[in-house]
Amino acid sequence: MRGTWKRIRPFVLWAIGGLGTLLLLATQISPEQATSNLAAWAEWLGIDRIPDWLTATTVDNYAALAGALLALSSLVLGAWSYMHARRHQNAAMQDTKAARVGGDVERRTVPGCNCSVVIEDAIESIPRVLNPPRIPAKYVKVKVSATGQLIRNCRPSITGMRRITNGIEVTPPVLDPIFLRWSTHGEDIITVRSGVPRYFDILSCNERDNRLKFGNDVLVPLSLTGFLDSVGTYIFSIAIENDGPTKELTVEISWNGNCSEITAREIAVI
Repeated sequence: MRGTWKRIRPFVLWAIGGLGTLLLLATQISPEQATSNLAAWAEWLGIDRIPDWLTATTVDNYAALAGALLALSSLVLGAWSYMHARRHQNAAMQDTKAARVGGDVERRTVPGCNCSVVIEDAIESIPRVLNPPRIPAKYVKVKVSATGQLIRNCRPSITGMRRITNGIEVTPPVLDPIFLRWSTHGEDIITVRSGVPRYFDILSCNERDNRLKFGNDVLVPLSLTGFLDSVGTYIFSIAIENDGPTKELTVEISWNGNCSEITAREIAVI
């Protein structure tokens, strides 16, 4: 309703200005072509009882002044209202165009991420033990950073793995991906925002037992029992699913049985 009034407001004002113009003309031209006043017009319209003030000789002057002011003010206000409405209409069109272009840019911008392999030093303790010892540990992690504003629904997984020991390659029969959890809070799926990198664990070890193991709460199939017990080079295929294209990388971990000497790096996909 408000928008409709804004559109018709200039025309209403111009109509009022037209009435003022007619009033001005009525004081100048009578039905008998120049000898009458407003009273003559009233009589011509069939009004029998004409008030005395309308027959006064000065009423035409006052009516002419009022009509001129009404016409002028209505025309000026109508023109201003029309330009004001046009300006708002143009602004709305520009906003709509900008939103449409912005939406197209957003749709064309494919979310993505940068990944890097890091080894984090940590301290572990034995659960449910009073005053547990502090055990040095190392975690092989992948750092994930958003290349755009953010990437939603990020979920990392191991899609393939193999071990090379003394030149012999062993590939376990893993059919389904092994979903990994994000560090610290243990979420399955998160949103990675620009400037706030997140990490997930692939493997870890500590100096107490010097054994490789997958991250906490990771569901590992029985077919992988004993797979991490041997020294050698482990190669993992990692996939990070998200709302954009899946990010894939290959991580090589060298393990000689000593936790303090474990190394890891990203390698080209083989």
